[in-house]
Amino acid sequence: MKALIDSNVFIADWHKRDQNNAQAGQILRAFADGKIERLYTTNLIVSEAVSFLLRKASFELALEMYTYLMRADRITIYYVDRSMETNMWHSFTTYKVLTLADCSLLALSEMLSIKKLFSFDQGFDRVKEIERVEA
Repeated sequence: MKALIDSNVFIADWHKRDQNNAQAGQILRAFADGKIERLYTTNLIVSEAVSFLLRKASFELALEMYTYLMRADRITIYYVDRSMETNMWHSFTTYKVLTLADCSLLALSEMLSIKKLFSFDQGFDRVKEIERVEA
């Protein structure tokens, strides 16, 4: 299986006090075990996750996550370009509850034709083209 992944899954796994820690661990264990072949995300999602850990946990934990994401050979990070920004803006103004970083995942979904998204953000439930999965 190939899927998109949101920052809150990474955050919940690294931040042990997060209410979704156990579920995030299940997702990332399935990835480590090869049940999930490849994960896709954007540089905005990486920035969001690392920034959150820097503010709420520590520099060391944020650096650990960043290093993991940059080195993971089955996590593909797409860098937002002008065409993605156009799609992001459309999604941002349409759904009104998703951040621009969230909307980068919608643009990526359209670009790669991947509908499955690992996320704890219920705002994605408004997007009929996305299948949000929590575990």
